[in-house]
Amino acid sequence: MSLQAALSRLRARADGEEGFTIIEMMVALMVLAVGVLGMAPLFLASLRTAALGANRARALALATRDVEAFHSVPYCQVGFGTSQPGFATTWTDPADSSTYSTVTISDPNANIGGPSGPDETVAGVTYHFARYIVWAAGKSPGGGTTYTQAYKRVAVFVTWSDQAGSHTARQDSDVYPGGLGTYVAANCGANGSPGTQTPPSAPTNLTATTAAGSAGQNEIDLSWTKPSVGSFDKYVVALSTDGFATSDVVANNVSSTATSYAATGLTPSTSYSFQIYAVQNATGYQSASGQASATTLTAGPSVNCTVGLVTFTPTGADQTSGSTTLVSDVSVSAHTTGTCAFLQLVYTSVAGDPNSTNISLVQSPPGVWKATMNGTGTNWSIGNHVVAVADSTGTPLVQGNFIVCSAGKTTCP
Repeated sequence: MSLQAALSRLRARADGEEGFTIIEMMVALMVLAVGVLGMAPLFLASLRTAALGANRARALALATRDVEAFHSVPYCQVGFGTSQPGFATTWTDPADSSTYSTVTISDPNANIGGPSGPDETVAGVTYHFARYIVWAAGKSPGGGTTYTQAYKRVAVFVTWSDQAGSHTARQDSDVYPGGLGTYVAANCGANGSPGTQTPPSAPTNLTATTAAGSAGQNEIDLSWTKPSVGSFDKYVVALSTDGFATSDVVANNVSSTATSYAATGLTPSTSYSFQIYAVQNATGYQSASGQASATTLTAGPSVNCTVGLVTFTPTGADQTSGSTTLVSDVSVSAHTTGTCAFLQLVYTSVAGDPNSTNISLVQSPPGVWKATMNGTGTNWSIGNHVVAVADSTGTPLVQGNFIVCSAGKTTCP
């Protein structure tokens, strides 16, 4: 083939092919730009989400670091000032050694606005700190919660702002001196130093025995061996009917010299578990014995059981509040004839009154059944209170009443 023929063929092929014009290229680029611009908000949102996740992870790490700083400090020095061993109104932050006021609230969910520590800037974001020590009630068989019967709860808040807005991260932790089950307070001395008192060892050899005769329907007798180590001030007796998933205190001030206790007012045909605590008042230490269980006897049949006179006597110290006398305890006596196997008090409380329903009465002496309604510390409202003495099924046999009057009244309405 000649050179001229080859060139002619290439020229013909080129003349038959078509390409993009400049206008077509510009239109295509504009369409692509519109699509990219439409996707831009999604890309920006993704970037903000990723940044927020990274910032939150840093904030949580900072809060965790501060919580761990509290755990590294001796328990007695967390949350207390120079007035130890009593409750102190100030505490020292182990993260920056600054002194702050203790937040005294019962709800461990503290609010933001407490003591603030130095800010920290990480990866261009400034983090602000708020640190709290709050109090959460510990499980104590001794009654009301005191500072020695509470967990020290640390709450750390970290706040920051970024492109997505303002945010807060939080970490909480109980600062606990150790042990499981019933809370045992730390032995703390002056200025947060460890205390010098030796905690009592646990009572041992606890036994529970159903009382002999008809008394066994409502009574279980306990005996134990006193602690061999350390001094203490009293015993606390607790019972449970569900294996100590829940428990109640039946006596919170048994003499430290005692080695036995009669738990009365119990329900017939019921299994009870008991535990004894040796309590050291100064430090709050409570050493628990092992558990012992027994079952009350089944109540026998009642024969011609008749309930006569029912009397009510205030047994707790009357308290005067303004012009009102408030009664904290009421002793109930029911006189009977015939053979009564089991009697109980049925009282439906009203708003503000103690919940004293279904209390077992104990017969002592024969023909006289007794019980105490309520417990120290809760008061009855002014007015008439109606109580039924009932059999084991809750059927009322007779009703009685007592009246709480205003202070200074010689007669009650």
